[in-house]
Amino acid sequence: MRIRRKLAVALGIIVMFVAITGGIGILYTNSINDRLLVVTTQTNPTVETTDDLIIAIWKSAKTVEEFSNAKNLEELSRLEQEFETTHSNYLTTKRVAYNLITDPTLRQQLDAAVEQYTLFTEKAYDLIYISQETVTNRDSETT
Repeated sequence: MRIRRKLAVALGIIVMFVAITGGIGILYTNSINDRLLVVTTQTNPTVETTDDLIIAIWKSAKTVEEFSNAKNLEELSRLEQEFETTHSNYLTTKRVAYNLITDPTLRQQLDAAVEQYTLFTEKAYDLIYISQETVTNRDSETT
């Protein structure tokens, strides 16, 4: 009987040790998951917003590239409207990014990117007007 009792006590101790270790592990895992959730909820929108900014810049560049191939004023007007829409989306996304990004270093990098995009936009509008003048002059010469 003594051996059975010793085995039962030993088994009980092992079961309690495993249960306590498992419980502590579950608590720490939940704590880590909560911390990761906070990081994810703060980082993920910033990454998505940055991706949206990049997409808006790419679409703007693609539209500006198409200006040189425009053959008539209707096509230029459509491209200008497309550029305006993309530019508006960029400005909206930029405001969201400014609200999300609080780190001074990242904010400086965002400011530099916005400055470069502003310069690009100015040059794009110059190209739009030059393209419109070129198409208008070409149309007036052919008539």
